[in-house]
Amino acid sequence: MHHCVFSNEYFAKEGTLVLSAKDKENNRLATIEISLSTFKILQCRAAYNKVPTDKDKIERLVRRNIGLFKKASA
Repeated sequence: MHHCVFSNEYFAKEGTLVLSAKDKENNRLATIEISLSTFKILQCRAAYNKVPTDKDKIERLVRRNIGLFKKASA
């Protein structure tokens, strides 16, 4: 998506979970970084580090399902 998740190796950062939000046609909408210590969204970015069009919807969906991430990390 031409942003810094790969170049800055956020995916390899300890205590971080990186997710990809996609639409029904499997198009990437955003990359989301979550802290595994606080379970808060650290960032949510679209291509070229832009703010995703549906940022609020994406973040609400992640927050609604944060319990699943907590359970999986325990």
